[in-house]
Amino acid sequence: MDFRIRIIDGSQRRSSISESIDYKSIGGKQYQIVCFGINENDIRMPVDVDPLQSITDSIQFFDIANKCIEHLEQTKSMDIFIIVSEQQIDDFISRIPIQENIRLIYIIRQNYGSASCIKYREQTREYGKVKQCIYTNFDDLFKSLKNDTIYYLVNAEHYNLDIEKIEKSVDSFIKPWFPEFIDILCKISYPEDQLQKLVRFLRLYTKSNEVDTFEREYKIKGAIYYYTKETFIYQILNEQLRQHLYQELNAAHKELIQEFSNQTHLPSLYRGQMMPKSVIDGLLSNIYIQNMQIFSSSFEKNVSLMFRNLELTQNSFVQNVLFEIKVDLRTRTAPYADIHKQSHFQDEREVLFMVGNRFRVENVKFDEKENYYLVNLVLLNDFEPIDLRISKDYCDRRNLKNCISTLAFQMYHIPETDLIVFFDELMKLYPSEKWIAAVMNFRQGQYQQYEKKDYHRASAKYDCALKIWLSFNNDIDLNCSIDIGHVYHQLGVCHQSLENAYSTITETFDNAQTSYLKADENSRSEHERTEILNYLAYIYTRQMELYSQDIQMMREYGSKANDYRRKFIEKINQNELYDRLIVSESHMLMAVNYEKMKDYDGMLNSYKMALDIYQQQDVRDQTSINLCLSEIIKIYEKKKDFKSAIIYQELKHNIRLQYNEPKEGDSEITLRHKKQRTQSSHLELAKLYEKDNQDTLALKYKVLANVSEEDEIADETTAIPIILDI
Repeated sequence: MDFRIRIIDGSQRRSSISESIDYKSIGGKQYQIVCFGINENDIRMPVDVDPLQSITDSIQFFDIANKCIEHLEQTKSMDIFIIVSEQQIDDFISRIPIQENIRLIYIIRQNYGSASCIKYREQTREYGKVKQCIYTNFDDLFKSLKNDTIYYLVNAEHYNLDIEKIEKSVDSFIKPWFPEFIDILCKISYPEDQLQKLVRFLRLYTKSNEVDTFEREYKIKGAIYYYTKETFIYQILNEQLRQHLYQELNAAHKELIQEFSNQTHLPSLYRGQMMPKSVIDGLLSNIYIQNMQIFSSSFEKNVSLMFRNLELTQNSFVQNVLFEIKVDLRTRTAPYADIHKQSHFQDEREVLFMVGNRFRVENVKFDEKENYYLVNLVLLNDFEPIDLRISKDYCDRRNLKNCISTLAFQMYHIPETDLIVFFDELMKLYPSEKWIAAVMNFRQGQYQQYEKKDYHRASAKYDCALKIWLSFNNDIDLNCSIDIGHVYHQLGVCHQSLENAYSTITETFDNAQTSYLKADENSRSEHERTEILNYLAYIYTRQMELYSQDIQMMREYGSKANDYRRKFIEKINQNELYDRLIVSESHMLMAVNYEKMKDYDGMLNSYKMALDIYQQQDVRDQTSINLCLSEIIKIYEKKKDFKSAIIYQELKHNIRLQYNEPKEGDSEITLRHKKQRTQSSHLELAKLYEKDNQDTLALKYKVLANVSEEDEIADETTAIPIILDI
């Protein structure tokens, strides 16, 4: 991305907000100014650090290029803005590492006092982050740096909750991998010298005595204290202390549950901040969001409103936002807790939410009187707590393997170069665990298979992973038979895509099945045994699909697949840590298998059981409910049982009418969508009544459909797609 274009285009918007910003605490983000070749004591143009310190406390001066480059390469956890002397740029610019966190580079000419900026030589244009002018005094440079800093950080969405939007459609949903990544980093064990490594890293960042204080007091005061303490190393500690913070939050979370044990919900929580208008607009069209960083909230609404900037208007680039968060204490989530006892600010009841909590956006409304957007959020259930992967029955190596292997299932869409960086760091941290390379090869294979559709390269990566895993086949601690089964499974899918020999495909799937069965024998964890049942169900489903022309073989393998799926459901129902939605999805998978086996009674029963679970949820997934109803209706129609079909069609019809009820504020397009869906529902019900020879009712709904149709005649030029069939 060319940052120059963004900055030039946004210059007017920058100037409208920059005067009212606390530059040191933009979204809690820390950043650093690095100066190279700047003579601090130049008599003709002395450097006044006060303006720089109004932007950040972290300022580094270098006069040796190698040391400066080494510092840039080692400092990747914060944004960096570089100021370099014109006399030093020829050999320096080309050596600056290509890093996302290096934002902009400013060139200063210290030998002249002119207040004008001139166009710089052509070669600097090849490095897109160099400002295309030379500054001839520090006042102009500092003013530009302030404006660029605030505009970049706001436009890059560091002002917001660091949310990741989750698609509405269940079919297109890909679970974000980053929160799970952070959760697992908090769970795995680390070498005992990690705190000293952090201290050494902090000393590279600054020479402040605060590092000595941190080293002495950290084990006494803990992670929450340092998270809440405003220090020069706030952002680094936020990122580096996540594991201890998770553990302390988890303990404090239990205390919070106990404190409110006689209630089902916490009092409302509030979070005040500023966000770009474009991000707020995005919340209007996204039902679910997920926090991608630790964030805080308060029981006190007035405390959260202190974050407002009263000078902003409804047309400003950034807006005041107040989140009101509803928390059901019965939900299973990543930790959140009242931290006032452990906090640096013990007089404030602050509630911290760990990374990875999911929320539903209930409403977004602008309060003109109070000058802020009110966003109502509801905390949602976590789909599967990572705690299930950690067992006291396992050694640290086994828990580490389970965490890393399972995490990487969500990472197949990450580019291969980024995966290598991720796994290289893991292999440096755990140099004796050579099996980590197998996990890396497996994820690279998935990337080639699912993202690049390069099945030859994917197969080669799977072969590498298999070779490494097989060398650990007798390592009882690891029980890598599960991982070997995963490799054979994906390798078999690749063979199918490449249309390799039928015998090769069946042999590969048979090897996967054998590996999973061996893993079950060596398992010491109930969760692991439960997951193996799920894996076996998938393998038998794959084998069933190989016999699409042989109904007897399809039924043989399909029955085994559903038997394992049924056992999986039984295990899930016995463990309250699992979400009931996993059971409903499993019933739907069984229904699909029954359909391929032409067992319509089994298919009907499975969809009914899934529907029953979906309808019991506090927050109903209308898309899944509608899918179950549609399939049940089709089965009854196939059986010529129209009376039963009508029962479910009426249920579907009532849901549609409720969902498509016109509301105040609906746009014309939304109203037309709702009318068309209502008309379609009337017609579907009319057709079923007609098939059941209930002509009076059939006529009634045809008339209602015609009324809706007449309403649509006024504007037939606009095509109205039905995005959701509800």
